[in-house]
Amino acid sequence: MPVRRKVFVSYFREDRAEVEEFVDQWAERERVFLPQIMGAFGRGIINSTNTEYVIGRIRTEHIAEATVTLVLVGRCTHSRRHVDWEIQASLRRGENSLPNGLQGVVLPSQGRAADLPLRFVMNWAPGNQGGYARYYVAPQSADQLRSWIEDAFQARTSRASLIKNPRNTMANNAQCHACRVTHSLRVDSKRRGEPRESIQPIFGGSRRCLVIDFNPFSLARHEILQYLDTQSDILNWFTMLPSQVIVVSEQTPD
Repeated sequence: MPVRRKVFVSYFREDRAEVEEFVDQWAERERVFLPQIMGAFGRGIINSTNTEYVIGRIRTEHIAEATVTLVLVGRCTHSRRHVDWEIQASLRRGENSLPNGLQGVVLPSQGRAADLPLRFVMNWAPGNQGGYARYYVAPQSADQLRSWIEDAFQARTSRASLIKNPRNTMANNAQCHACRVTHSLRVDSKRRGEPRESIQPIFGGSRRCLVIDFNPFSLARHEILQYLDTQSDILNWFTMLPSQVIVVSEQTPD
């Protein structure tokens, strides 16, 4: 079975329907990757005005398990500060960890091009002819997307010297080039004529969550995670304690 990399998905909430469709097709049905998304599977949004604190939390709590960050680019994604924070957190290297591979995919509604977040542009060259990141239009096959993700995974060592990740961040959302407004929950709700809504998890449906206990002294955690990444009946996994992994599956424990 091909390996499915753990992928952190960064997106703008207004593209939620398209993002959900993308993840459903390529992660759920085609089983190309294992998705990690803030707000999904019970993992909440971080509420703080301290950007350095938020970026640290994003890295340790939401991105740490992933090895590739996929930015799904819609019309307004470039203007979002939390997308900038997620890219910055993804490109950070820890004492014992590599940065995430960085890949952008333009959502189908945008055709073949969309404005890119500034920090992504810093790490990309037109035509994918340089830089750390790679950017593509929507994939046409599972094998194609899988090859893109694998390239991003390998870039963590082969292209790591090309990373550009200044510590200054977007303190606020930028003006959107497409809409000519600075997006916020209040502004977006007013433009749509809808009441402000809280952000809810992106996925629904029934899943079985199983807890795997193992002895970390006889079986290294990365070994069991690598094994889970090759099992087609595993929908996702999340680490808990050093000796526990929560597995999301449609199968019974048998």
